[in-house]
Amino acid sequence: MTKFICSGLCKECLIQGFCRAEERKIVTNTELENGFFRVDACNSIHDAVVSMPYRHCPDYYATKYRDFKGWFSDDYGNEIYPVLDPLWNAPDEWWRDNFYHKHYDENPFCLRIENRERLRGLFSLHRALNPKKAMLWGIRPVNDNEK
Repeated sequence: MTKFICSGLCKECLIQGFCRAEERKIVTNTELENGFFRVDACNSIHDAVVSMPYRHCPDYYATKYRDFKGWFSDDYGNEIYPVLDPLWNAPDEWWRDNFYHKHYDENPFCLRIENRERLRGLFSLHRALNPKKAMLWGIRPVNDNEK
């Protein structure tokens, strides 16, 4: 049986409007509280957006979200929609201050309450777009050669 593909979706998925095989997990509270996870995610976003003006970042991610063929789920497999409204309404300075310089492990930035949902939406979307790169966010090698 040949598969009919239109706009990147097979015939079965075209009826639904998204691909059931492209399930992506939303960022959890545990991941957000992990300083290394935040540092790695911000550095990955930095690599993606550093070449464009920071005023274009919301449009860039809005376009990527529009073109994303998959869906988001929680830890239990329930379909959920990431809260991205705070991301679209973020001031230009927020993009500049958080993603236009590298973050380092020695000094992970503080997670403020007003940034929690904004970062959750952005990290979830960026992880969905770059799953291979995002597999190692927050993971550090164990090395005891420091003795």
